[in-house]
Amino acid sequence: MSPSSEEDTGAKGALLQKKKVYEGRYPPNRYNIRPGHLWDGVNRTNGFEVRLLSSMNQAQARAEVAHKWSTEDM
Repeated sequence: MSPSSEEDTGAKGALLQKKKVYEGRYPPNRYNIRPGHLWDGVNRTNGFEVRLLSSMNQAQARAEVAHKWSTEDM
């Protein structure tokens, strides 16, 4: 083995150390990003994410019902 390959494995080992992650439950968001490991569990948002996800789900459900209704007689 050459010395450079030993250095590579050492660098890879440092990069492969497990990052700390938040272990508890957290509210969903549009990007599915987990909170940081120091998050205290308090949701300090203005409710935009909840309203956005709710309106997206309602639009999808409305489109599905409209499609079912329009193809009912086929």
